[in-house]
Amino acid sequence: GLIQSLQSILKKINTSSEINFNLDTYNLNERFNRELELSLYRITLELINNIIKHSNAKNATTQLIKNEESITLMVVDDGIGFE
Repeated sequence: GLIQSLQSILKKINTSSEINFNLDTYNLNERFNRELELSLYRITLELINNIIKHSNAKNATTQLIKNEESITLMVVDDGIGFE
């Protein structure tokens, strides 16, 4: 599933990267449809890749939050940002 896949990839990245990645999930008690899970996974990987390449961050957190009407994916880091 999505959560297990994200946990697995973040564990691998944490062993090979100087950036510490965390995953927080809220209200994700059931699986989503395959297409949605794959899309969320790919988007998250792209954001993580950008953090590794460009941010000079030391810490980053991925949050997946489900409420009754939506799913929120938020990825934040303590890097340099951009103008």
